[in-house]
Order: sequence, then structure tokens, then C-alpha cells
Amino acid sequence: MPVRVDARIMVVDDNATVRRVLRERLERAGCTVVEAADGAEALRRVAAEAPDLVILDLDMPVMDGFETCRSLRELPGFDHLPVLVLTGRHDAESVRAAFEAGATDFNVKPPPLDLLPHRLRFLLRASRAMEELDRSRERLERTRRIARLGYWSWQGGEPVLHHDLAELLGEGGVAAGERRIARFLHPDDREEVRAAWRGLVEEGRAFHLEHRLLLPGGRVAVVEQEGRASRAAGRTLLEGILRDVTEQRKADLEIRRLALQDRVTGLANQLRFEQVVDGWLARRPGEALAVLAVDFDLLGRINDALGQAHGDGFLRQCASRLAALSPSGRELGEDLARASGDEFLVAVPGLDGETLREQVERRWMAALERPFVVGGREFVPRPRVGIAVAGEGPASRLCRDAQAALRATRRGDGDRVGLHDPALYRRIRERIALESALRRAVERDEFEVWYQPQVRLGSGEVAGVEALVRWRRPGHGLVPPGVFIGVAEETGLVVALGERVLRRACADMRSWLRLGVQPGVPVAVNVSARQLRRGRFPRTVEAFLDAAGLAPGHLEIEVTESLFLGDDEAAVATLEELARLGCSIALDDFGTGYSSMSYLKRLPIDRLKLDRAFVADLPGDPSSAAIARAIIGMAHGLGLTVVAEGVETPEQRDFLADIGCDLAQGYLFARPMPEALLRSWLVAREAGRPPLRRAAGE
Repeated sequence: MPVRVDARIMVVDDNATVRRVLRERLERAGCTVVEAADGAEALRRVAAEAPDLVILDLDMPVMDGFETCRSLRELPGFDHLPVLVLTGRHDAESVRAAFEAGATDFNVKPPPLDLLPHRLRFLLRASRAMEELDRSRERLERTRRIARLGYWSWQGGEPVLHHDLAELLGEGGVAAGERRIARFLHPDDREEVRAAWRGLVEEGRAFHLEHRLLLPGGRVAVVEQEGRASRAAGRTLLEGILRDVTEQRKADLEIRRLALQDRVTGLANQLRFEQVVDGWLARRPGEALAVLAVDFDLLGRINDALGQAHGDGFLRQCASRLAALSPSGRELGEDLARASGDEFLVAVPGLDGETLREQVERRWMAALERPFVVGGREFVPRPRVGIAVAGEGPASRLCRDAQAALRATRRGDGDRVGLHDPALYRRIRERIALESALRRAVERDEFEVWYQPQVRLGSGEVAGVEALVRWRRPGHGLVPPGVFIGVAEETGLVVALGERVLRRACADMRSWLRLGVQPGVPVAVNVSARQLRRGRFPRTVEAFLDAAGLAPGHLEIEVTESLFLGDDEAAVATLEELARLGCSIALDDFGTGYSSMSYLKRLPIDRLKLDRAFVADLPGDPSSAAIARAIIGMAHGLGLTVVAEGVETPEQRDFLADIGCDLAQGYLFARPMPEALLRSWLVAREAGRPPLRRAAGE
């Protein structure tokens, strides 16, 4: 099978016949051939033609082959170009001169044409291997320089670097040409390094250590050195590497410093603060030490108003103010830290918790509450302080306790200085356990839907039922919604829970209609703010109604008025879409905190629910009676129906009926009950029998 040579060949010969014969043979072998009649022409064209190999005659006019080959090798990028000399000369001197001029191979004329492609393929393969080897060497050398790496071997009783130390360590390292490492060992590290070398020489024991080199001018370089012994060609080689890690170690130190320091204030961060406190506790076991967590509650407002640069300046003012207040006299070294935001940690030794609390309330708070001037504007902080006293456990627990006490002041009764209460963690653990159990309960569908009827005060007939969720928690029995609904709302589980209640209520309504029980009575389902803010909630409602074969009028969506405290446009838009769908809308807990007449005009509300707080003291309490009359009168003026919650006595029922309340629900009529018991209750009521008022398990 003919040999193919896929290559670009330049034939340089003054004899046109020779060029034609070579062209024909080479083209049959798959080559692309370009010709030059003499050396000068070849040099002019070689860069543009970029041949893979040159076939060169020695005896030519203008420029002979020897001069052509030498000139070719001087051109950049052509040092590895294969040059095959073809000549009629047979003497050894011509061969020697050709190779000295840079020829790769030599052949006499006429060459054996059938063997020529084989020879060319061998030359091309060898050339490409040399080029790849050079590229590998260049890559290795660049890598060595980037890594600041040097290779050494054992010569004359000590390691000698195979690269100048000046090159390895940069300008100003050592004089060029100096390669002996021992001369530059730092005095404090010299014995350790020499011991490692002795172990390598005498026992073949490899080593890896880090040490310093003392360079001219007093500069100190940090290097990693490795040494090992190996066998090659029947002899033992001692060799190793030296790597300059000076900048890396400087960076490591800076990283460690930054990892323990707050960038903005220059104070310790919480990790460093805990290290300092742990050290103090270890040195002085049993001595009193307290940690204060201080939050100014101002950074967000400053950042929003003026930008982060001014916020950083405010933080530095906070640090200065706290440093002036700190009573420790820097006894701990670093007794002040920035934890996060504008929350700081202060260590105070020598005081018990109650004494420190009194001191903070009497002296610290006055200083902490002083206005800050930032960007030419005055900002008044709202500082809070949490205090924890050292006991058993590390500083991390002490800081955690102080920060928990700080958070507790936000949830408390207005006291802005809090002392850590160990019972707080019990409540936190209980809350975490409740969240975990609630999540599993949603996955396992441990919830039941109970119902409480609503009756017309004028006729006593059933006008609707409210769906109420109950959690039958394994090992705990029936859990009322007041225990878990708030947690479900905060964790977002209320969305999945609310959809389960809605689906169950629609399915129960379908079964009542099929059984002919109370046809047309709507079911009110409580819906959370999270559900309303999801734009697809109306589609979910529509899907559940369609699956149950119900008209939208069978469903009442019940929301609390606190939902509209912040003008929640997404929730308002969802309610409007539900109203267009045909569902009625009820506003629960009306009057308990955020009543505003403006949203009553713009929301698609059908019913107001008078909160049980205004019903409980009726009819004897004049204030409650006045509020009830006002709410009912206002609602009727807006065309709204009023439902009174928590009606428990005949006197409450009669008073509400007298002042025009439309509907009522409460224990006087029926307690919340499971679906099966509700059906029995409804049937008994229709038959004129006294209905059951108390549900099992309530």
C-alpha cells in the first residue's frame, strides 16, 4: 500500500527537471509541493509558504545550500524545521558541512524515489516530537517560575539549586549565579535543615519542612523544601525541590487577621472575641464574667437614607461609644467586638448579672441613646442590650445566651435590657421541636377539619359554617390552632396546610349536598396572607370547586384585617379576583388592632366578623356595647353583614339581636365539631330535636 505523507514540502533546486520529478512523486504520496529555484528565493518565500519540510540542493547559483540552511535556521520559528539535503556530492566533508549548517538529514542524488516518502514521514515525525518536547519544556519552565519552584541535587557535600536563587527569590535575592542553599540558611533554622539533610544522606530518609533563608540586605524569605533519595542506573540520587512561599505565608497571615477582625471598625469579630473570652475563662476559673450583646437598631435606616459609606462611619461611632463605656480597662485585651449589623459584644468582668443590669439601665442606656450625627443628619438609636453571665460551657454559649436575651427584648413587654433566662432555651427547643413536628404533620396529613355553625339571630336558622383546622399530633392528642398556626405562618407551611383545609372543606360540602343536608349553606375558610400573596391562589380555589362540583357561592374566604396593615396590593388584587369568581369575602377579627375605614371602602368585603373581645363583656360593659353598636351601624351603612364571634350566653345573644347584629357563632349554639358530628347536628336541628352542643375532644 503506497505511503501517504500529508505535509507541505518546499523543494529548493536550480534544476527544473529535478524539481518536476520530485513534485510528481511527492504529490502522488499526498504532499503539497512548492518550488524555489535557489536559496535566496526560498528564504524570501519560506515564511509565507510555511512548509513542514524543505528538500534542499547544495550546489545552486545566487546562494548555495550551505548558506541557505544557515540563514534558514536563523529565522524565528524555523529552528526545528526538517531540512533534507539532496546533492550529487559524495564526500564526507560535504556531509559534515551540511550538518553543521543545520541540515536534518542527507541523501545523494538521485534519491530512491520509492523510499523518499518513508524518509520524509520519519523526518516529519521526529521534528514534531522535538517541537512538542520544546513546548513541554517551555510549559514546565513557565510553571516553575509561576510556582517559584527550584530543583536541587546533592553536589559537593550540600544541595545545589539548578536555578539561580536570585531568579527563584526575585530581584534583590542573591547575586546571580549563586546556587548553594546552605550559605543562606537562617541562623535559627540552620540546625533543623542540616539535620534533615543528614537524615537523607545517611539513612535515605525523605523530608518536607518549611524554613527561612536570610538574604543579602536582611530580607527574609520563607521556603518549603523537600528531599528524597531514589535509584537510577544503579546509583543513588539525592534530589529535592525548593519553593518560595514568602508571599503565600504573608497572605495566610493577612487572611487569618482578616478572619478574626471586623473590616469596618477594626474591632475583633465574634470568632476572635470568643477566643479571647475562652482564654480569660481558662486563666481565671470561677471569676465573674458577663457578656453584653448591644444592638443600636439604626444601621438599616442610615444605609437606606445615606448609603453604605455613611453606615460604615456610623458603625465606627458605635465602636468608639462602646469603647468609652467599657469598664474592663482592656483587661481582656480585646473586650469589644462587632458581631453583625450594628450589634456588638462587650465583655465585662467582675460583676454579677443583676448588678450589671442595673448599671446598664442606669448609666449605659443614657449614653447609648444619645443621637448620632451621620452625614450632617441626626439619627436617634433604639438600643437594646442582652446580658449573659459565664457559667458552664465555652464562650460561644455565653455569646449565644447574650444574643438570645437581646432577641427576647424585641419580643417582650418594652424592657430594652434583658438578662438571659435559662428557661428561654427550653422554650426555643420546644419551638424547634414544634416546627419539626409540624413539618412532618403536613407531610403525613395529621390535620382534621372541624366546623362551627353560624346562626341567624332573627330566625335561629343555620346560615353557614366556619371550617377550623385541628392537629391530632401523635402522643399529644388534639392541638388547638392557637398553638401552631403562628408557627405555620412564619415557616411558610401555612400554604400547604391551607390548601389541605380548602380541599377538605370543598369535599365535605359536596357530600352534604348529595345527602341533602343544609343545601346552599356556605362554608367559611380562613386564608393566610401568604396564600393571598401567591398569584395563582384563585386558580387553586377554582380547581378545588370544580373538582367538588360546587358553585363559587358555596365558599366564603375569611381574612384577618391585620393583613392590610401595609397596604398589601398583591393580597388586595387576589381578593378582587376571588370576588369576581363569585366567592364571598369575610373580614375576621375586626376592630382588634389596625381598623381603617379606607380599606373597607375599597375591598370586596361581604361580611364583618365582630371579634369576641367586644362580645365577651356584653351587655354589662358600656364601652363594649358602644363599640358593638358602632361597628354594626357602620357595617350596615356599607351594606355589609355582621357576624358576632364568641357568643356564649343568652344575654349576649339577645343584646346583639336587639342592636341589629345579623349572625352569631359561639358555644351558646354549638362548639366546633368534626364533619360527621356536624352532619348529625344539622339533621337533628332540621328535625326539631335539641342539637348536640359539645364536640368530643374539645
